[in-house]
Amino acid sequence: MRLSTLFTVALLALLLAGGRAAEPEPDRIRVAASIYPITMLIHEIGGKRVYVTTVVPPGADPHHFELTPSSAKAVYESDALFMIGGDFDSFIMGGESSGMRVSVEFCDSFSDSLISLGNTFNPHFWLDPILAGKMGEYIGLTLISIDYGNHEYYERRMAVFRARIDSLHSAVKRRLEDGRFEKFVSFHPAWTYFARRYSLAEVGVVEKYPEHEPSAKWVAGLIAEIRRQRVEIMIVESTSDPGVVGGIVEDTGVTVLSLDPIGSPDLPGRDTYYGLIEHNISVIEQAAEGD
Repeated sequence: MRLSTLFTVALLALLLAGGRAAEPEPDRIRVAASIYPITMLIHEIGGKRVYVTTVVPPGADPHHFELTPSSAKAVYESDALFMIGGDFDSFIMGGESSGMRVSVEFCDSFSDSLISLGNTFNPHFWLDPILAGKMGEYIGLTLISIDYGNHEYYERRMAVFRARIDSLHSAVKRRLEDGRFEKFVSFHPAWTYFARRYSLAEVGVVEKYPEHEPSAKWVAGLIAEIRRQRVEIMIVESTSDPGVVGGIVEDTGVTVLSLDPIGSPDLPGRDTYYGLIEHNISVIEQAAEGD
């Protein structure tokens, strides 16, 4: 079931029940999330009422990941599956069963906000706190539709989540206002939505498409653009090709910032959404202070 039909189904179910709330379920509901950033948001809304399985472990590449028997079983047994959608995590749909109540592809709800990337869309919209806030709202409404007997619990947590996201957004905007981090190039287009939200200029990308190694001509063009626009910052990730990065640094003198778009439950300070954004902003600020 798509998110676009979810709310109609939930409303009809309540009307057929005469508006009466269902009895609270004694155990947690079970949901699956394609990637850890979605898991972070589910934890914020679902709290102790929800058990979450992250299908693609932090550190694994969604573009090369295949369902294991254990991850497929978790998807089979879930009450809901939350995904980015499109080509990014479509492989998970092979694990969806007829017993699942609902699957949510967030891209279906962000059609007006998606940034195109070739013949598909850039999937990294969770790094825009405002769009992450909308993801949280959809998560909350989905959990309520499944577990209506505890709707007040989810509604309270949604209210707290909204307030924290608004505070986070305001803090990030304020901390970037000095203009010391105005434009950058990136190895992978993970920060394009973040840049759009905070009026930053992503001048270019080394590896624009997954699994497409940049040509020497492409890299040379990027180096020329870095020089022309006097770009001083290059954002990389732990999986970025050090050889390519080193060559660009040698030719341009850009400062390399290693940012984390995913987080991990095993990295204190990067195991929540707020912590993940704070970590990355702190890295940016430290680099700016070194100018």
